[in-house]
Amino acid sequence: MQPSATTTDRTAPNSLVVAVRLGLLGIVAGLTLAATRDLGSLRWIGPLAAVAGLATLADRHQWLGPLTRLVEVVAAGLAGSAVAAAADAAGTVPAGYGANAVLPYLVVAPVLAGGRRRAAEATVLLVAGAGTLAAAGALTTVDGARQLTQAGYVWTCLQWLLLATLAAALAGALSRSLLAAVPPPQPYAEATRLLTQLRSVARQLPGATLDPGGIAEHLLDEVRAEVPVNRAAVLTASGGGRLVVLAQSGADRVDWETALDADSAVADAWASQQPQTEARSQTRSHAGSEVSSLVLPLVSGVRTIGLVAVESDTAAAYPPVVVNRVQALAAPAALRLEAALLFDEVRSLA
Repeated sequence: MQPSATTTDRTAPNSLVVAVRLGLLGIVAGLTLAATRDLGSLRWIGPLAAVAGLATLADRHQWLGPLTRLVEVVAAGLAGSAVAAAADAAGTVPAGYGANAVLPYLVVAPVLAGGRRRAAEATVLLVAGAGTLAAAGALTTVDGARQLTQAGYVWTCLQWLLLATLAAALAGALSRSLLAAVPPPQPYAEATRLLTQLRSVARQLPGATLDPGGIAEHLLDEVRAEVPVNRAAVLTASGGGRLVVLAQSGADRVDWETALDADSAVADAWASQQPQTEARSQTRSHAGSEVSSLVLPLVSGVRTIGLVAVESDTAAAYPPVVVNRVQALAAPAALRLEAALLFDEVRSLA
């Protein structure tokens, strides 16, 4: 069965997340260039963009998503420290305030985690961001002093970590409120809507019937009008590796072969989805010596819905040209029968 048009692909990257990451990467690149006046400082944008791409692709993966977001936060922290040092060296933005060029990107991953109501992951990301900024500041030397001793660097880091915390908390609260605002499902209202649609469709059907037995009998009438037939039946699955006779025609009612594991044209047609002809009866009660049998599968899409079996008490009664005529009748009947069987199943469940 084909997926519904309203079904969303949970593995596909969210277009809003992609847009936010791309937009922030562009802003970070522009601010970095403005802060350092050095194209070489843009070398941090490449790794940050690569990690952002991986985090976007693995966004909804159970463990790759959180892992790539963690790497994203660490990369943003390292880039913030490096750009702040480069701005200090260039004399454009002193005292570590140059970290402001990169740290807006630090907000992305915690907000995504908070928006998915993953408070623990958001907390880990914020702690990892703080730890990365502290470690990078302690290991980076600017004008003979540790970067972590610069008031501007510390203030900038604290400012963006606080903003990331507030944004993650706000995203979580908004997500919870939207979830709470979704009305509970109303199964009877939905059932009424679907049944109303079904009634409208049923009224437009030729003959206005969704009775499997009636459709099967109509198919047998069409087959008898086209090819020589002494006995005929329409069979469909009943579970347990057996078929059940929906309708049959002939002078006498006969016991058709219904086992799918038997050595018969019935079993072969069901398994192969191809017409089968044999010079022996597909019934258990036929006593005549001369017989031709033809079994055609009723296929809808890739699913076998049932079989139509016809027999004649003459030899070679079903050459290829006759088989093709019966197939032309069976093809549209398969779809009608599938719809009727589905309706019958729904009716039995109700």
